[in-house]
Amino acid sequence: MDEQTLILQRGTAAEELLANEAFIVVVNELYNQRFAEITGSDIGDTKKREQCFLQIRALQDISTELRSWVHNKDSLLSPTEE
Repeated sequence: MDEQTLILQRGTAAEELLANEAFIVVVNELYNQRFAEITGSDIGDTKKREQCFLQIRALQDISTELRSWVHNKDSLLSPTEE
């Protein structure tokens, strides 16, 4: 499989996933749960807050990477003239 085909396939799959209601709900639920754990944690429980923060960051990184794949696909399909 050539690189352009891979970019198109990944971008299309990422776009579908980002629009998938179940994916959206689960990401939002996980984010909200971790945020609630941070805000509800004891002041001295820095380890728990750090773990929750890293989990939130991972969720954001996943979404960012998926959006990047969509952007790469879109750029390939309609390149801008320079």
